[in-house]
Amino acid sequence: MIRDMRSGVKVNLMGACAGGLTAAIAAGVLVKKRRDWINSLSLFINVLDSRTEDSDFGLFVSERSVAAQKASVRAKGFYDEKDVFEMFAWLRWEENIMSFLRRNYLLGEEPLAHPLLFWSMDYTRIPAAMHSDLLELSLNNKLVKGEWRAIGQRLQLERCGYPIYLMAGSTDHITPWKACYRSTQMFADQTTFVLTNQNHTQTICARTDNKHLRHWTNAELPEDPDAWLSGATEHQGSWVYHWIDWLRSHSAGDYAADGSLYAQTKYPPLDPAPGRYVTG
Repeated sequence: MIRDMRSGVKVNLMGACAGGLTAAIAAGVLVKKRRDWINSLSLFINVLDSRTEDSDFGLFVSERSVAAQKASVRAKGFYDEKDVFEMFAWLRWEENIMSFLRRNYLLGEEPLAHPLLFWSMDYTRIPAAMHSDLLELSLNNKLVKGEWRAIGQRLQLERCGYPIYLMAGSTDHITPWKACYRSTQMFADQTTFVLTNQNHTQTICARTDNKHLRHWTNAELPEDPDAWLSGATEHQGSWVYHWIDWLRSHSAGDYAADGSLYAQTKYPPLDPAPGRYVTG
C-alpha cells in the first residue's frame, strides 16, 4: 500500500518481537521473488536464531509439547489471549503473579496506574497457523539453517542486500539480547547492532528524555556477543535517536507530514489518530 501511495518508492521496513520475525520472513520472500521493494530492514527485540537454552521459553519446547500445542490450538482456530498472558506471566512468576497477589489481593492495595502496565495487558489472539509456525521455528530453527519455506520459497536472509538495523535490550528476558545478537551473523555486511539498558517493553515504550537511558554500539560484529560488548562504546540517551539518524543516512530524505500522503480516494483515512482500536 505504501509503495502504491508513493509511486513505487522503496520501504524502510520495521518489525518488533514476533512482528520482526514476520518482517524478516517477508523480506526473505521478496528477495527470492526478486522484488526490490525494501530500502532497509529494522528488527527490534527479535530472535531469528532460536535456541531452547536462551530463556525459560525453552522449557515449553519439545517434540511432544509442540505437537500437543498445535493440536489444541488448531481445534480452536487461534491461540487465546488468556493463554498468551499466562505464558508471559509465568516466565517471571514472582514479579508478574505473586507480587500482585500480595499487594492487590492480600493487602487490598490499588494496582499501580502506569501506562506500561496498561499497555502490557493488551494481548491479542494469535491465528492457529501463525502459532504453529512460531512453534516450529522455535523447535527446529529452520530459518537460520536456510530450510524454512514461505509461500513456496526457501528463505536465505544473507541475500538481503540492504542495510539491517538490530536492537536488543540488556535486561530483556523474553528475547535475550545475546539471542538477538546472533541475527548479526545471518545477514550480509550492512548490519548495525545496538544494545540498550532496558527490558522487553521499555525498549519500545520508554520516554526518550529519561536521563537513565543509555545504549552501546560497535561497528565490529564478532560471532561472540560478549566480544562485541567488550569492544562497544557506551552512549548516554535513547537508542531511538541513533536509529533515526541511521534511517536518514540510508534514505533519500524526509517527507512533510502535511496529510497529502493520505489525501487519496483509494486509501482514505478510517478514523483520526490514535484510531478506533484505542478510543473504543
